[in-house]
Amino acid sequence: MSVSVALLANDDTVRFCDLPYASIFKKFTQSATKTEIRIKNSSFIVEQFIGKEIRQDTIHMTVLPWVDFTSMTHARDTKHPDSIPKMALGKLTQNGDRMRMPLSIEVHHGMMDGLHVGQFINILQVLFNQPSLLDLND
Repeated sequence: MSVSVALLANDDTVRFCDLPYASIFKKFTQSATKTEIRIKNSSFIVEQFIGKEIRQDTIHMTVLPWVDFTSMTHARDTKHPDSIPKMALGKLTQNGDRMRMPLSIEVHHGMMDGLHVGQFINILQVLFNQPSLLDLND
């Protein structure tokens, strides 16, 4: 299992970066940081966007910290089977004493139900409220 993220390189072009799973959050973040630096410093290659077999054991994720969106549609190659969950996080805003961040989740209903998406969102909210829970296994 991995997370495939879109990164903005220093020249404002997009790079794709696969971040492999690690059960210990600290190890995941250390590995992700090293991978991010390596990918951001790689040259832009059009082949990253086309002609590659799509891994099915992954999640596509992007972060749009500039945009406080209310809806999001993710790019899909309709010529190939695609049941990969896709997520986007948006701009963090404050309204009084509450923080808000838009979240878009697209899943294939044949692979999971709204129940599973709801369970994920509930866990994510708990981790946003108590980020120290991520450090339990370090």
